[in-house]
Amino acid sequence: MAETITMASPSYSILRTNLEETQWVLQISELLQRNDFHTAFESPISIFQVPDSIRNDSPEAFTPRRVALGPYHHFRSELLNLELYKLSRAKKVKDQIELAEFHKLVSDKLKPLELKIRACFDKYLEVGCEALAWIMLIDGLFLIHSLRIFAEVEVECSLQRHELPLPELDSEHQQMYLNPKANSMARNEIVSDTLMLENQIPFCVLKEILAGTHIINDLPVLLYKFCVLVSPFALRSYSHMVLVNSISFLDDRLPQTFQQSHHLLHFLYLLILNQWETDGEGEEIYGRPASPNLLGLCLNILASIMQTNAIELLLQFSELIQYLFEIFKVLVRPSSLEDSFPTIPSASKLKKVGVKFQPKYSLQAFTFYKPEATLWLPAITLDSTSHVILRNLVAFEVITKLNPPRFSQYAAVMNGLMATTKDVKILKEARIIVNNLESDEEVVELFNGFMKFASKGEPSKIGSSSPDPVNYMVNMVERIIEEVNKYYESTWRIKIII
Repeated sequence: MAETITMASPSYSILRTNLEETQWVLQISELLQRNDFHTAFESPISIFQVPDSIRNDSPEAFTPRRVALGPYHHFRSELLNLELYKLSRAKKVKDQIELAEFHKLVSDKLKPLELKIRACFDKYLEVGCEALAWIMLIDGLFLIHSLRIFAEVEVECSLQRHELPLPELDSEHQQMYLNPKANSMARNEIVSDTLMLENQIPFCVLKEILAGTHIINDLPVLLYKFCVLVSPFALRSYSHMVLVNSISFLDDRLPQTFQQSHHLLHFLYLLILNQWETDGEGEEIYGRPASPNLLGLCLNILASIMQTNAIELLLQFSELIQYLFEIFKVLVRPSSLEDSFPTIPSASKLKKVGVKFQPKYSLQAFTFYKPEATLWLPAITLDSTSHVILRNLVAFEVITKLNPPRFSQYAAVMNGLMATTKDVKILKEARIIVNNLESDEEVVELFNGFMKFASKGEPSKIGSSSPDPVNYMVNMVERIIEEVNKYYESTWRIKIII
């Protein structure tokens, strides 16, 4: 029996190898007969499987729960419950915008796009040309259907981000669930799924499906209206842009952002980043040399103690004094990058020495206004969808090594500010955080989790090579500390003069 198995195994291996080689030869022969090789190089890799170093901290944030878009999760059995609903929505939107029949769309539009589609993904897709074309057509139409539903919501200019309503998908979707709460939960999970990095549909697919239709020119607007409703950071409503007649945005920035984007998550990333870069006023924290002044900090504390009850203030500042000595030990002892990473003071520590917090609804990067000792921070809404979206935005930035890594910088600073739930409460009271998660502990865990993978990721073609994101975050933190130090030092000098 043992000899039979031993003899049979090599024969089976040889047979399987020959079949694989034959299949490979056939595939190569077919490829060499094609004249569309250039299409494979028109799009950089932009859709990634999230590495375990990032996924393990929060696997539910990167794994679709309701709907698969694209090939990475399409054949997961637990996602097949919505397949009939997805097919019916795809058929509905196809009829509404008067597209050709499905088989004709597959043969004339999607199959010729095969190499370009495959080039968008970082892993080899073990699915044939025909199946890939059908997946992209059905999932692309379903995404267009969802965008159109969200675009119908009228967003008043006066509403804040946390006040924006998410629409119900449609009557057919509501009938699938026994109660409204279950329906809303399913809708929120579908929204989250559409913005997961592994669940993206390349924009080249949407453009090809809609080419020659009346809706193709409206696609950037549909995408923008969707992002206004789901972005963790406030984006100006489209109606506001029309009201103020923002020609530069409507005719220039929005189409340009769309052309620069490769999928929906990338589009949202650029929208937030572009508004972050161009709006607001005040001093930029990053962009200047940093040099933490420990002496100024210590003297400021001593000056404060001399004016009030010494024991009370020593207790009040004990944590901050400990923090100063920790930084001092780092500065005097050369070590690795991880050891030299400066810890930003928590919100409660900064509040104790008079620093105030104000929200920036324009998403301007961090600013510290010294005359009023005010730290301005981007306002953010955290809920069941934005929690997932924020993680995928940071993961997208880390994996693609985009330069500069602004979301990683943001996560690093917020991680330092929110050491405990007490710090979360301070930022909530300042209207910087609107927390719709189940607890404040989840907010602390959310931002602490980012620091575990901020320096990891694989290089890609989507962005130019850049230094390690941790270096950027170190500079960011040091410069914020520098601004706070300047405030400390100037306050101490005034007290001495008095």
